[in-house]
Amino acid sequence: MKKGMLLLVLCLVVLIGCATYRHEWQSLTNDAMSLYRNGEYARAEALAEKALEIADKAVGPEHPDVADSLNNLGLIYQAKGEYAKAEPLYKRAMVMVERAAGPDNPWLAGCLSQQPRGTVQATSPVLRG
Repeated sequence: MKKGMLLLVLCLVVLIGCATYRHEWQSLTNDAMSLYRNGEYARAEALAEKALEIADKAVGPEHPDVADSLNNLGLIYQAKGEYAKAEPLYKRAMVMVERAAGPDNPWLAGCLSQQPRGTVQATSPVLRG
């Protein structure tokens, strides 16, 4: 009986932790993208970096939330004209999505459409062919 109760408590702790992570990540992501849309790139960058850090630690480097966070941070860097910082983030996110869902995934097409010409697009197997 004690083992069953301990297992139940452990499961509840894990579920509460996941819900807390998801709420914090989503809140940071929403705030970062709102700031991005309003042209407040420095503040957006700080929140997007924090969201990426939280997702990476909570769910691991291959989780879709990490891919979303990488893409969001790439958008912010791109808006700031920091293409050298944006490109590796876009590439990492695209590799993750291609690995998980295949090259025909709609998210991947949306991600590619946001890239400046001559950077990530030229190397993508989706656009090559």
